[in-house]
Amino acid sequence: MTASSLELEKQGITRSTVPLLESAYKIEGGRTAMKRLMDLKERPTAIFCGSDIIAAGVIKYCHEHQIAVPGEISILGFDNLEIAELTTPDLTTVEVPAREMGTIAGDYLLATTAQRQHMRQRELPLRLVVRSSTAPIAR
Repeated sequence: MTASSLELEKQGITRSTVPLLESAYKIEGGRTAMKRLMDLKERPTAIFCGSDIIAAGVIKYCHEHQIAVPGEISILGFDNLEIAELTTPDLTTVEVPAREMGTIAGDYLLATTAQRQHMRQRELPLRLVVRSSTAPIAR
C-alpha cells in the first residue's frame, strides 16, 4: 500500500468508494461521464480525468449546469495538452514525458526477443501543473 493510499484511507476514501467511469477520448465523452457522476446520490468534490480532452468536457458540463469550478468541484486533467490553458478556468493537469515514453516504446518494438528480455520497466517523472480548476474542498 502506498503512502498516498494510506492518507486517503485516513480521510475515509477507499478504492471501493470512488466511482470509476470510462469515456470516449472526446469532449463529449467528458460531458457524458460528468452527467453520470452528477446523477449519483453522493456527488463528487473532485474529478480526475484520464486526459485533458475529457476534462475539458467535464468543465463544459459544469458551465452548462452552473456548477462552480473549483468552488463546488475540482477538475484535474492528464497530459498537459494546450487545451488545458484554453478552458475556463485553466485546467490543473499532470504532465507526462510523452517524447520519452514514445522513444521507449519505439525501442521496445524494434528490439529483438532476446533484447526485450533485458529491458526493464522504467518509472518516468510526472509533474503536477497547478492551475485554477482545483482548490481545497470546503469543510
